[in-house]
Amino acid sequence: MLDQYPNSTDQISKYLNENISSDTKIQIANFAILWNCFEKLCDDRKLYVNNSDTIIDFDLVINLMRLTNDDHKFIDEVSHDFKIYLESKMVLYDIINIKEYFYMSYPQYYEIKNCILLNEDSESRKDDLKVLMYVIKRVRNNMYHGNKEVRTLDSQLRLFELCNKLLIFILYKLGCKDIINI
Repeated sequence: MLDQYPNSTDQISKYLNENISSDTKIQIANFAILWNCFEKLCDDRKLYVNNSDTIIDFDLVINLMRLTNDDHKFIDEVSHDFKIYLESKMVLYDIINIKEYFYMSYPQYYEIKNCILLNEDSESRKDDLKVLMYVIKRVRNNMYHGNKEVRTLDSQLRLFELCNKLLIFILYKLGCKDIINI
């Protein structure tokens, strides 16, 4: 009976190779590694809400990043790219839904509820960065806990590229320059 199931990574690799492009596989692998580095850094530095070990405190992370004017420009560009991607894929129906998901999971950020999130006119790059970090966390949660449809992963290539770009920036700003030089 066991011979009816894939018995080697070769069979699984063959299936994945037939259904996912090389670029997408690379970006997904990079995302998994970068997120792991980010979680380890948060764990090492105890960057969690109320000393929990599951909810990352984005305020602590952002405060440690010491953002500069050049960083603000980068955040504007990434925010804009994320917004275009999310709107084009209709992944998030509107800004209200982003806020509702955000505040249900992270009620400690209620004070930024009234600002326009993921908008290049936003006054506060920190608020935009919080929302982008939340979006990345949702991508991570979906990867590990959500329903998987292997044949649709190629359509998410741009999402993984944007997540990786932002994770590299965050890790760099937090002093993890070794991961950037790999």
